[in-house]
Amino acid sequence: MCKNPRLPSSQGAETGKIRWTRTANAGGLLELDGVSVLLDGICGGVGPYLPTPPRVLDRLMARSIDLMAFTHSHQDHFSGEDVRLCLSAQKGAAVLGPRDVADALSPYPAAAEERMVVGPVTVTPIPSRHIGAACRKMEHYSFLLEGSRRCLFMGDAAPVQWKDGCPDVLFAPFAYAATGAGWRMTERLSPKRLVLLHMPGRDNDPEGLWQAVEGVLSRNRDIPVDIPDIGETVTL
Repeated sequence: MCKNPRLPSSQGAETGKIRWTRTANAGGLLELDGVSVLLDGICGGVGPYLPTPPRVLDRLMARSIDLMAFTHSHQDHFSGEDVRLCLSAQKGAAVLGPRDVADALSPYPAAAEERMVVGPVTVTPIPSRHIGAACRKMEHYSFLLEGSRRCLFMGDAAPVQWKDGCPDVLFAPFAYAATGAGWRMTERLSPKRLVLLHMPGRDNDPEGLWQAVEGVLSRNRDIPVDIPDIGETVTL
């Protein structure tokens, strides 16, 4: 177990509050207990799924980030070139990710099956299966973050994997709310709040994901749901 890869970036933050800034198609910057963790937060664009805008990347490079974690190497979750640029500006941020992510970031080191402790927050990578039969062999990790609150970041993981308690906040892709079956899997996880990611822009949505998700959510109101835009910050 690797402890304290660097000191937390914002000591004195209000305990128990989570700030989430969506910076990418399926990820963003999570701030908890004075610790900043970037989760799938720098990506390229794929079809209708949006890349990290240059203005957002500039903001990430200008601030301190304690840990970067990437679930897998698909372009809509990870851009090696832009992550290396951000790491060169960070000068010390630790990185978690599978082997192909580590290879893409060389010479910057990246760990995989290694729990990291940053100040009061523990980040545990959990091997998980990527959604869809075509990606079954893809190396993929989800991340459990535990401090004064408990967050589960799914990446593109199939939801049937999870049995370990109820997260305060679940960060998950559209598949967890685009169908009745997907929503039932979300309900089994029993999060207190859901942040839905991996949504395309409304003006370029060939699969009709917004209509499908809004239809499911209109019939299921027990779990509060946030769907932030890229660049938007929400307090959870």
